[in-house]
Amino acid sequence: WAGACAGSTVSFTDQSTTQGGINTWQWNFGDGTTSGLQNPTHTYANAGTYNVSLIIENIYGCTDTIVQPVTIVPIPVPAFTVDTACVGSGINFINTSSPSGLTYSWSFSNGSTSGSSNPTLIVGSAGNYSATLIVLDSLGCGDTLTKPFVVHPQPVANFTHTGSNCLNTPITFTNTSTGNATSYTWNFGDGTATSTATNPTHSYTSSGTYNVSLIAMNSFGCFDTI
Repeated sequence: WAGACAGSTVSFTDQSTTQGGINTWQWNFGDGTTSGLQNPTHTYANAGTYNVSLIIENIYGCTDTIVQPVTIVPIPVPAFTVDTACVGSGINFINTSSPSGLTYSWSFSNGSTSGSSNPTLIVGSAGNYSATLIVLDSLGCGDTLTKPFVVHPQPVANFTHTGSNCLNTPITFTNTSTGNATSYTWNFGDGTATSTATNPTHSYTSSGTYNVSLIAMNSFGCFDTI
């Protein structure tokens, strides 16, 4: 007996033998329920180990009893969370299902599928989506969970700069980012200063070529860098 899933139907098959034929069968399923059928079925609502007994009586009134344990395992519980979902970026699905040792089958409303425990999904368009997770244990016991998630638009970082490009002279950086960015982080490449202003100015004290970076982030946490 390998076990069965809680809530599933268990079939019991009588394999008793006796001379003269069996007259009655008395089953006790160990959870307070009984049956008088020869080959009954029974559904266990809760996981656990149940001592199932069968008493048979032949036409002469002679009886015999057998007791066997039946193990009912709990249904796995699917659960997951979704990281911030941004267009074009990897969306991480964090699997928190229990218990361990399960197999996983993911399907997403954009047509993608995965058998990973913690898949990463890339979506090309903003909008409302859903993720479905099916979990199964070694006995085939399982359950399904579907959750919605929103994919947010990605800002596009960009900027220009104006000034004389002379030492100790302010250079103005004009932010031309698009996509409803709400915060900005500048690094001027000289190791001396950063800025969170929308359109900052900066002066360089040493000659050279500097790589200036701008990170543009929107209210959903989606960001882009140039």
